[in-house]
Amino acid sequence: MPSASSNKKGFTLFELMIVVLLIGIIYGVFVHKLSQKERGSAKDTVTLESLKTFLSSFSPKEEAVLRCFTPCKTCRVYRDGKQVDDLEISLFEEAPNVYTSDAYGQLRRIEFTPIEGEKKQIMDVCFEFILFENESSSNYIVEYNKKAYLFDPYLKPVEVYDSLDVASAAFDKSKLLPTQKRSYNH
Repeated sequence: MPSASSNKKGFTLFELMIVVLLIGIIYGVFVHKLSQKERGSAKDTVTLESLKTFLSSFSPKEEAVLRCFTPCKTCRVYRDGKQVDDLEISLFEEAPNVYTSDAYGQLRRIEFTPIEGEKKQIMDVCFEFILFENESSSNYIVEYNKKAYLFDPYLKPVEVYDSLDVASAAFDKSKLLPTQKRSYNH
């Protein structure tokens, strides 16, 4: 009569290795899909208000840039001068109006410089926002969808106003005006 201990069946080392390998493959696919889903949902929720936070997530060593091309329906992200692969964002339906303040406190419209594309074609830029590694950024007012978005160059979040006039009044012009009499050119 066989003993009770000889009837026990167990897994061989090979079978256990196969199970661990299958679990590893399933886990790897799941994590990859999850990270793609998070990236996709993040790019779908980018707004002018969340733009600084979105670009800071790329942890640039020099700068992170969001650049939108005419007719302003597609935007691409560049980290330290290189385009982030497979990342296109729809931030605008039409080109926004972007303003900065001159030395006298008057708003003037910004025209962005066209760039050369990968295939040596000239691409018109309708919007560009730069976030530097020290968390400073582009400084201007963006008018879009009957709202005015004030981008401060430092750590302040984006402020949203109902009109360009109110945003212009909130724009810090003190950095732009001469502080000494000899600074004026008469």
